Amino acid sequence: MKILVLLENLVLNPNADYAVIESSMNKIHKWLDAGAEVEYLTSISKFLELKKIDDRFHDLDLPDAKVHKKQETEKYKEVLASVSPQVFIDLKGSLDGEKNISSQLDSSKNVVDIVLKEVSEISKLPDFPEELKDYLEETTVVEEVE
Repeated sequence: MKILVLLENLVLNPNADYAVIESSMNKIHKWLDAGAEVEYLTSISKFLELKKIDDRFHDLDLPDAKVHKKQETEKYKEVLASVSPQVFIDLKGSLDGEKNISSQLDSSKNVVDIVLKEVSEISKLPDFPEELKDYLEETTVVEEVE
């Protein structure tokens, strides 16, 4: 299973010299250990910043991490279409502080998009990638009942 995870503010903190967000990396390592293919999405396009990101992944012993960047003329849904993940992990307000990248996605595509309200919610996601779709259905039902 391929999982695409938003990089900024969910895996690395761009406001703290791309410091690693430990809770996110712990979950990502569990998915990797379970056999998932985890890739990353970023809007960062500056060479030096991309180099810092690459260095962080080397520090984390993930030198082959694939980071997909959105080109200036591209839309996020085009990037997601080219990557073809089964699951996309997004963060509320990721697009402009209010809207999520997920809001640009074509709902007819077979991508399960999970929008976290805050970074700490990633630790609540299942450790086994196959359970992510079920988790989404369970939380949707819970939210509807409340």
